[in-house]
Amino acid sequence: MFKSIGTTLLTGIITVLPIVLTIYLLYWLAISSERVMGTALRWALPEIFYFPGLGTIAGLVLVLFSKEVLEIFVTKDFEAGWVVAPFLVYAFVFRGLYFMVVGPIFLERVRFLPVITIGTALINIVLNYLLIPPYGIVGAAVASLATMFVAAVITLAVSQRLRNMGYRWKTMFAVSMGGAALSLIVFLHHHMIWW
Repeated sequence: MFKSIGTTLLTGIITVLPIVLTIYLLYWLAISSERVMGTALRWALPEIFYFPGLGTIAGLVLVLFSKEVLEIFVTKDFEAGWVVAPFLVYAFVFRGLYFMVVGPIFLERVRFLPVITIGTALINIVLNYLLIPPYGIVGAAVASLATMFVAAVITLAVSQRLRNMGYRWKTMFAVSMGGAALSLIVFLHHHMIWW
């Protein structure tokens, strides 16, 4: 009995350890790159563009190589999932903008957060209901992108009304939306097979 438990435990460690090490190495690479290239990046991207600009750059890279990344990490059954990459990547870029601007709501009126969260969840449900039947997985990804964008915009509007934090929100959203549009154009140009 102890031998089978030991074998199972050892097999589990051998299975999980490469995944954990890969995640740690990717984290280390990102942090080290930030330290080494941070000055150059801050020179190339002014402070206001820095965080949305990095998200946009990372998003473009993920979209451009989404098919290859999925071929490495998933089985053949799930490789078709690369078609939703531009939508989901930029949904999370807009989610990052949400987290950048949510601070004043936490400080002033935290009760607004459940309203925003439930409201955008309802928007997501309606969009999924409308978009999934005709467009399938792409419809679900577009619904997620639209919902994250709406959540970021509403959160920004409420935050600005509660406390003007001096966000250059037009620039932040323009950089993110420009990257999303560029990503979508490049993606559609190179991968018209599924369309």
